[in-house]
Amino acid sequence: MNICLVVLSDGWAGAETVVHELARHFRDRGENVSIILNEEIYRYYADLENVRLFNIGALFSLGGLVSTLASSSTARESRVSPGKAFPGGAHLTTILREELCYRRLENRILQNIRDNDVDILHAHLTTAIVLASGLRERLDIPVVGTLHGTTARGLERPRGIRWLLLPSVSWRRRRLAEALGKADMLTAVSDFELTSVEKCGISIRHKSTVIPNGINLAEIQNTPLPTGSPKGGFKLLFPGGGRLVKGGDLLIRALPKVKERIPLVHVYVAGDVPQGHVMRRLAAAGSLADSITFVGLLGPTEYRQLLKSVDALVMPSREEGFGIAFLEAMALGKPVIAGNVGGVTGLIENGRTGLLVEPAPSRIADAIVFLHERLDVQQAMVRNGLDYVAGFDWSSISRRYIQLYIDARDALRHPK
Repeated sequence: MNICLVVLSDGWAGAETVVHELARHFRDRGENVSIILNEEIYRYYADLENVRLFNIGALFSLGGLVSTLASSSTARESRVSPGKAFPGGAHLTTILREELCYRRLENRILQNIRDNDVDILHAHLTTAIVLASGLRERLDIPVVGTLHGTTARGLERPRGIRWLLLPSVSWRRRRLAEALGKADMLTAVSDFELTSVEKCGISIRHKSTVIPNGINLAEIQNTPLPTGSPKGGFKLLFPGGGRLVKGGDLLIRALPKVKERIPLVHVYVAGDVPQGHVMRRLAAAGSLADSITFVGLLGPTEYRQLLKSVDALVMPSREEGFGIAFLEAMALGKPVIAGNVGGVTGLIENGRTGLLVEPAPSRIADAIVFLHERLDVQQAMVRNGLDYVAGFDWSSISRRYIQLYIDARDALRHPK
């Protein structure tokens, strides 16, 4: 099968990782794989051997859009400068990208799809779904779209002074509803994601199925031990960096209460946390320098080595569409504490495969202390987590997508 994945994004996160892993696993299964992507994320996929990449240019800044519109490049090797972000220009950039740039790029993208004899077009994230669905009427192949936990963001009715953005939000809702309506099939990483979109007035459940994200189980479980031993008597890993939606500031605010019961607790913060960030300020103000280590951005192996050396993973998110970090922790036999929000509530069974807490410092502190004092609970969670996570291996998830593609193709060829 000739599979074309489409991903358009301004950075590297969960959805972009999913596309990378799907491409790798499809390729290893013997499928022919190509990816349509943009300049800002091109470098993240350059390591994929025997996967064709089609770089359509920079799309997420005004300067980048101008360069892309002016460029006549169609080849992967032709590069354009992303340009600098324009303050306050996010909504304008979105409109220019989807109303002008996509239309200008249509013929080149269609030619690439036909040259690769594509059987299925699979778009990830709403930016790519809008592009792919716009091509649907000129294609005789199915278009599948995957929602990744951020679809509803920006579709809610603005409050306060943000009511000035109402025309833009209304346009975005109509645009997305039209795109989702044109897709042949949709998938979401969690049922929570489907519900969130439908609450915005976009009906999609009739053509949708839930396929969760996956992990590379064997790779994770074969992670070598780190050379050194991390400090701390009860070691916790927070993988959310400086993204406050992940609740790192809440965890730091919880630490003084935790230290009353666990004096040698130590938190490792993985991910970028710039100097002067509120999390660093909270750590300094609370005299917590000896209890927190900001390890910065880590490669996959270094991150998993750190995860393997701690006692538990804690990420009390304020909002979460899925949560691959929790599955990776379970795969390495680590208990997890998560925010009782979003798609995580369908991923973690409270008290069995992890602890779900309200994203508030006092509740977070209580959960950490409880976990530390109950070795029997830790051991049960480890056993249950290892059993549970086996169903999320990418080999299994990729097979589900292949079957979905076959069903979509058959439905198009033999409509009821």
